[in-house]
Amino acid sequence: MSSLSQDDIDTLASIGHDTTQVIVCLIVEAIMYTLFFVSLVMAGRILLRKRSKLSITMFGVILIMFLLDTAACILDMNNAIREITLTLTATSPLSLSDRYESIFNLPYSVTNSLFAYMVCFGDVIIVCRTYIFWCYGKERLMMILPTLTLISTFAVAGVTSFCVEREVSENAPTNLVNPPVCHDLQQAVYSMTLVTTGITSALTCYKMWVYRREIGQYLSVSEKKTRTEKVMLIIVEPGVFYFLILLEFIIRDIPKVSNAEYTKYTLAFTDLIWTYMTTHLLGIYPALMVILGSKPAYAPS
Repeated sequence: MSSLSQDDIDTLASIGHDTTQVIVCLIVEAIMYTLFFVSLVMAGRILLRKRSKLSITMFGVILIMFLLDTAACILDMNNAIREITLTLTATSPLSLSDRYESIFNLPYSVTNSLFAYMVCFGDVIIVCRTYIFWCYGKERLMMILPTLTLISTFAVAGVTSFCVEREVSENAPTNLVNPPVCHDLQQAVYSMTLVTTGITSALTCYKMWVYRREIGQYLSVSEKKTRTEKVMLIIVEPGVFYFLILLEFIIRDIPKVSNAEYTKYTLAFTDLIWTYMTTHLLGIYPALMVILGSKPAYAPS
């Protein structure tokens, strides 16, 4: 006869499932983090070689995103280790199930806050790359709207930090849902980033259309795209992927969708792996955009 109660057996099973999932996710995260580091080095070599204010600013932004990503990785590893130390290796007089419930007080919302800031800094790169095509004369006025949405996104992300500080200081379950306004603010960050990405993509597409119309009379129908068009596509196409990532975060937050994610173990596991990947993808995207568009046809003076 086992001396463990059914409650203990169920708790141990939950800890085992969590440990298996986290180990896989951390391995995936290590791979993505390495890719981000390589992308940072390559983008840095390109941007610092130019030594312009814009290029240095862009490298500084990507570096900040890398540091935020590093902090998120450290927190993920800390949370994985603490789940074991708070449950299996703890000497607390609490029951195993009570100790397991304590892991929900781990600082998960801090990672969410870091992700929100990474989204904001990713927007900075997008706006800077779009500015390259709207930097002459009165055309600069077209950048007012995406700049305003960018500033607003930073402001909202800053407010979420106060929610995180409150939850951590009060040792409350840190998932940015209590009070509800904190959760709504985080969703607002994603929504405003969608707006910024949509506006900048539309501006770039318009420039591409104007450029093609002006030079089309000098090009044959079968002629390949020019360097300028390729650079514009590098901004637009990855921007669509970036847009879809954020859109997925908004959609998955719908109650029916979020509940459906946990109806099957494999579906929930896949979603967890994707969650661990997205933070790194948001950092790799702007670095990759710099690498692919390293030789633009023209740039601001």
